[in-house]
Amino acid sequence: MEFYEKAYQQEIEQHDLKAWLSGRYTYIAFASVLSQAFSKKGEKTSDYPDKPFTQQTETHEMTKEEFDALPPDEKERVIMQVIENAMSGAVEGFKKKKESEGGKNG
Repeated sequence: MEFYEKAYQQEIEQHDLKAWLSGRYTYIAFASVLSQAFSKKGEKTSDYPDKPFTQQTETHEMTKEEFDALPPDEKERVIMQVIENAMSGAVEGFKKKKESEGGKNG
């Protein structure tokens, strides 16, 4: 029974993520339209992404000088993003390890 509960929980999490992504794309679409509609001539507008989030793999290794030049709130955002990425990678690694252990024991 526990297996079915876990599978159901994962299914709920997948639906939740899909709903969140749908809302995120909708938000960006509205923001893009409103930005273009209400921006002054020559002002940079918000554009809708040309690739899905999962296909945007551009990364930038930030130098210490670049980081030091950031305003405090941007530094905090960068630090939080690094922490989030590290935690996400750790969680995925833990899940894979548990799955492989489960496969050996079951």
